[in-house]
Amino acid sequence: MRKTSEGQIMLKHRLPLIGRLYRQRDKARNELREVREQLSHMQNETETSVKPVDQRLYVLEGVMLEIPLNIMSDKFHSDLMNGTYEDKELSPIRKNLRPDDTVLELGAAVGFISTWVAKMLPQGRVVTYEANPNMIPVAANNHKRNNVNVVLNHALVTSSDSETMDFFVDKTFFWDSGIYARAHDNGSVREKISVRSENFSKILREVDPSILIIDIEGGEVGLFDNVSSLGRVRHIFFELHAFIGPLEIHRIFKKLDELGYVYDEIHSTGYIATFSLGSGLITSS
Repeated sequence: MRKTSEGQIMLKHRLPLIGRLYRQRDKARNELREVREQLSHMQNETETSVKPVDQRLYVLEGVMLEIPLNIMSDKFHSDLMNGTYEDKELSPIRKNLRPDDTVLELGAAVGFISTWVAKMLPQGRVVTYEANPNMIPVAANNHKRNNVNVVLNHALVTSSDSETMDFFVDKTFFWDSGIYARAHDNGSVREKISVRSENFSKILREVDPSILIIDIEGGEVGLFDNVSSLGRVRHIFFELHAFIGPLEIHRIFKKLDELGYVYDEIHSTGYIATFSLGSGLITSS
C-alpha cells in the first residue's frame, strides 16, 4: 500500500477551502461581467440617441445610479465619486438587515438607499415614499436600471389627514426640498407646490414594516405625534436636521422613548440617529 505523504494530507484538507475560493472568484467575475455588459448597453443607448447627453452614470456600492445633470452639484458629484454619498446612513442599515425584512423608507431621493436595500433582501420587501415630483422619475429609473422590485410612491408622509400639503421644491439643491420655506444663503430658488399627502399611521398599518428609514428634510417634526404603535419595527434609521431646533429633536426622542425605542449611541453618528426596540438592541459587530 502506498504511504500518503504529509503534503498530500495537507492538500486534502485544503481542497474545500480552495474550492470555495475558486467559486467566490467565479462569482465575482460573473458580477463584474454583468456590470460591464449593463454599462456597455447604456453607453450604446447614449451613443445612438439623438438627444444630448443630460445624465451621468455612477456605480456606488454595487448600485448603478443615473443622475440628471440638472440636479448635480460639485459636492454631490464628489460624494458619488468618493463613495461617501449616504455612507453614514448606510453603515448601521448594513449591519442590521435580515433577508426577509420589510423596509419602509421615507425620502427616496435618487433611489440609492432603496435600491441597495432591495438588492440585499431576496425574500424581503421595500416600500419608499418621495414628495419631490422631480425625484420620482430619477428614483424609478434607478430602480429599473438595477432590476430591483421597489414600491415607489409619490406622496408627502405626515401625521395629518389632509389630502394635500404645501411642499417647497428647491430647484438648485434637490436634497433641500421640504415642507419649510426656509431661507438659504446659497442662492437656491424654491418653488411652492401642492402635493398629495398620506397619513403615517395608516401607512404603518398597511405596510407593516420591520425597518424604518427616514430622511425627509425636517418633515420628521410631528411625524410620530399620532402614532400609538410602530408594530413590528425593530430599528429606525433617522436623519435628524439641526434647523428644526433642539426642542423638536428632544420631542422626537421623547416620543420614540414612549413607543419603546432606545437611542443607540454606538451606531449613531452626527445627524444620523439609530433607534432600536428596547428588546432588540444592536450588537457592536
